[in-house]
Amino acid sequence: MDTYGVPIGIAFVLSLSILIVEIVVVSHKRLGVSRAKAKAESNTLLALSQLDEQERAVLREYFVQGQHTIYMPVADPVVAGLLDKGILRQIRVMYKKSIHGPLVSISLSETVKPFFNRATVDLPDHDLTPEEKEWVMQNRPSFTRRRL
Repeated sequence: MDTYGVPIGIAFVLSLSILIVEIVVVSHKRLGVSRAKAKAESNTLLALSQLDEQERAVLREYFVQGQHTIYMPVADPVVAGLLDKGILRQIRVMYKKSIHGPLVSISLSETVKPFFNRATVDLPDHDLTPEEKEWVMQNRPSFTRRRL
């Protein structure tokens, strides 16, 4: 019995060492992922607070159309920029064809939804007056201009 004691002890110590190293590596990866996610969310919220007029016009479409998901052309530079910033997210890979390029289903990212409101896109909290409707109509994105 003494002949197997040393090899079994060495195997146990090696296995325990490998397990400890694996736990440290996995914990480090999870910590890195959570830090990266927190940084990405922070950057997305910062981008939401620094929107330009064209970006606000694109985002205003969610209120104008009254939907959570709308078709938008991914070839449009403003839409592509909002996707890159993490403000918008593409829902489906399938698309419709249009004169503005492929239209895909796009919605607000989960990070942005709690902070997205009418004030974010320069809309008042009340029903629009005729003058405000006209302003919205004149400031809609070029890929979707139709009467309210």
